[in-house]
Amino acid sequence: GLEGHDGNLVQIDNYDAGYRAATYLIELGHRRIAFVSGPEGISILRKRKDGYRKALADHRLEVDESLIIEGDISSATAVAAVERILDRPVKPTAIFATSDIVALSMQSELQKRGCRVPEDFSILGFDNLPITAIVHPALSTVAQPFVEMGRQAMELLLALIQNKGSQRRKVLFNAEVIERESTRAITS
Repeated sequence: GLEGHDGNLVQIDNYDAGYRAATYLIELGHRRIAFVSGPEGISILRKRKDGYRKALADHRLEVDESLIIEGDISSATAVAAVERILDRPVKPTAIFATSDIVALSMQSELQKRGCRVPEDFSILGFDNLPITAIVHPALSTVAQPFVEMGRQAMELLLALIQNKGSQRRKVLFNAEVIERESTRAITS
């Protein structure tokens, strides 16, 4: 059978994506970075979280477990995450959400509560949905190279059909951070 339970032959390296996302925020000067994700049971999200943890460790930053918030991909999760973050005695300066939907919902909820993005909180999403470029402020996000991934998937499929592909291959692509207006460097 195919490696992995998801049957994907072509996917992004989710561990690396989480690592890159957190490293990007750390390089902007952020030291307290909230991680907001979907259910722990989803392996790609767990890998993104592991990458986030590793980036913090590599930069000698403590992982604050109270800043790791797991729910589902919904606006209810986003509102609950915002409440939890605003309740902290020491607030994070950046939020990495593993979906653009949650990131956008959090951005909207923070703005409703009088917080400014990116002045009070930098927000980084994940997926590079088209809407992320047109909201205000435009959302920084992690993009997957879908065109290249599609091309590679097609090649693997053709090889399988032509029976050259008995060797199952898993091809991992690197995601890339797209910097827009919702993240900024901090100096303090």
